[in-house]
Amino acid sequence: MGHMDHKRRAFAIVLGILLLTLGAHGVAQATLIPSLESVAPSGGNFLWTYTIALALDQSATQGTPQSTNPVIPSAGVGDFVTLYDFRGFTGACSAPSGWVCQAQAVGFTPNTQTPADDPSVTNLTFTRTGPTLDGPIADLGDFTALTSIGDETLGTFTSRGTRRIGAPLTVGTKIDSVGPVSIPAPVPEPATLILLGSTMAGLGFTLRRRRRTRT
Repeated sequence: MGHMDHKRRAFAIVLGILLLTLGAHGVAQATLIPSLESVAPSGGNFLWTYTIALALDQSATQGTPQSTNPVIPSAGVGDFVTLYDFRGFTGACSAPSGWVCQAQAVGFTPNTQTPADDPSVTNLTFTRTGPTLDGPIADLGDFTALTSIGDETLGTFTSRGTRRIGAPLTVGTKIDSVGPVSIPAPVPEPATLILLGSTMAGLGFTLRRRRRTRT
C-alpha cells in the first residue's frame, strides 16, 4: 500500500471514529458512510477500494438486493449504499461476505433523497444481504470496483440504515443519508483534447518564433 493509500485509510478511520462519536451522543443522522481507501493499477485498469462506516445508533439490516426505484422502506429489502456516476466501469465489482454489488444506469436511491444522477453513467449499489450488523463499526470491509479511470473527483453517495437506539417509536425506522465521496473523474471529450492539443501547438510555435526573433 502506497503513501497516498495509507493517508486515505487513515482518513477513513478518522471519519469512522467521528461518526461513531456522533452516534454515541445521539445526534448522528449518518447511516452507512463510504470513503475511498485506495486506487491501484490492475491489468490495464484501476481497482477502486472503498470502506464503509456504520454509526453507533444504526444497523445495516439484512434483506434482498434492490429491485425498485426509488427505494421505499421495506422490511424485506436490505439496507444499502449507492455510489453515483462511477465512470469507466468495466463490469466487475465485489463486496465482503454478506453484501451484494449491483450496477445500474439509474442508481437505486432512498425515496427521501434526490441526488444528481447521470443516467448514461453506471451507478453502483452495495446491499446488505447477510445477517444484520449493529454499529458502531468503523470499517465494514473492502468494497471494490474496476474502472478504466485512475483519476478521482468528488461525487455523491446515498445510503439507508436502520435506527436501533432512540425513542421507542423511532427504533426500527429507516435513516437516509446523502453526501460526498470520491469517484472516477470525467474523461475529456475528443474535441476538448483536440482543442488542447491545438492550443499547446500554437503556444509552442509562438515561443519558437520569439526565440528566433531574439537571436
